[in-house]
Amino acid sequence: MREDKQKPTYEELPLDPENDPPEVLEDLEVLIEKLQNKAASIKQQLEVVAIREKQNLAVDYTRVKRALFARAQTNKSITALQRIAKVRRQQAALKSGNSFEKFFFEAAKEKLAADVLTDVMGHTFFKMREAEKLDGKC
Repeated sequence: MREDKQKPTYEELPLDPENDPPEVLEDLEVLIEKLQNKAASIKQQLEVVAIREKQNLAVDYTRVKRALFARAQTNKSITALQRIAKVRRQQAALKSGNSFEKFFFEAAKEKLAADVLTDVMGHTFFKMREAEKLDGKC
C-alpha cells in the first residue's frame, strides 16, 4: 500500500458521531450543521442521478446505492445528535436556575399544536382565577 496516499478534498466527519458526540454544545451544533450540509450534498448528487436517468445516460448504481446508504446514515446521525443537543440544552437550562414550569412550558410548546396549547393556557388561567377568588374569601 502507498503511504503517501492523497487526502480527500472534502472534510472528514466522524464515522459514528452519535456514539461519541462532542462534549461542548457549540461543537455539537457545528457537527450537526456539517452533517446537514453533507446530507444536502448527497441529495444534490442523487438529483443529478435522477436527471441522468431521465436523459437515458449511464448511471453507476453502485455509487447510487452507496449514496443512499450514506444519506440514511447521515440523517440518522443528525437525528441522534439533535436529541443529544436538546437534552444538553435542557440540562444547561436547569443548571442556570430556570424553573421546572418554564422548562415544561417550552417542552409543551414544541409538542402541542397551537390550538391545544391555547386551550390549556385558557384552562390554566381559569383555574388560577378560581384559586385567587378562593384565597380572597378566606
